[in-house]
Amino acid sequence: MGLMARPRLARWSRQLLHAHPAPIGTRRPTTSRRCQSSLAVPAVASSDPVADREPPKSRLRPPSPPFQKAAHSAKLAALHARLCLSGKIPIEALARALVTPSADPSVQFNNLNLAYLGNTIINYHVVEYLMCRWPRLPMAVTYAAIRAYAGPESLKSIASDWGVESAAAPGHEVDPGLLQWKPDAEQTKIVQWGYVRSETKRNESYRRGISSRVIFDDDFGDIIPLKDTQNSPEAFRETRRHIEPL
Repeated sequence: MGLMARPRLARWSRQLLHAHPAPIGTRRPTTSRRCQSSLAVPAVASSDPVADREPPKSRLRPPSPPFQKAAHSAKLAALHARLCLSGKIPIEALARALVTPSADPSVQFNNLNLAYLGNTIINYHVVEYLMCRWPRLPMAVTYAAIRAYAGPESLKSIASDWGVESAAAPGHEVDPGLLQWKPDAEQTKIVQWGYVRSETKRNESYRRGISSRVIFDDDFGDIIPLKDTQNSPEAFRETRRHIEPL
C-alpha cells in the first residue's frame, strides 16, 4: 500500500508545479489591454471637429470682475466698513455698484438699476430737505440747489472724498473695489421722467417758464433732448422690465 501511494503523490506534485505559471500568464494580457485602451481615448477625443471649434473656458473673459472676487478684495471691504453699511447689504452688491454700463453692458452685472434707484432716493431727500428748510425758496434757486447737492459733479466729489478710486481700464482682472468705466464708450443714460417739448423742433432756444419746467422737464429743470433714445417707449418698457425685480 505504501508503494502504491508514492507514485500518486508524485503525479500530484508534478501537476501543481506545472499549474503555477498559468495565472501569471493570464494577468499580463489584461494589464496590457488596459494600457492600450487608456491611450486610445485621447486620440478619439482630439479628432472630434466639434470639440476643436469650441474655445476653452480660460479664453472666455468677462468684461467685469466676477462676483466671487468681491469677498477677497481688501479695497471693497474697507469701503464697505467706511460707509458703515449694514451686514444685510452684501459686499457683492457694493461691487456691482462700482461697475458702470460703459464697462459692462449687461444689466445683470452693471449698476444701471442701482444708479436709477440711488438717484431717485437722493433727489427725493434733497427736495424734502430744501422744502422743509426753506419753504419759500424760488423755484429757479431750488433747481440750482438740487443740482448743487445731487448733480453729477457733486456726486463725483463725494465719491472721491469717500476714497473711491477709478480703474485705468475695466476688465476681469481689475480689483472689484475700483470704479470701472470707459471714457470712450457710449454712455448709457438713466431713464429721465418728463416730456419732450414740441416747440424744440422749431427753435432750440425757445423760452421756457418755471411752471413748464416743473411739469415737462427733468428733476434739475433741464429740457429733455428730442434725440434722446432713452426716452423712447421701447427703452422705457425695457428699463421698467429690468427695474421691476428690484
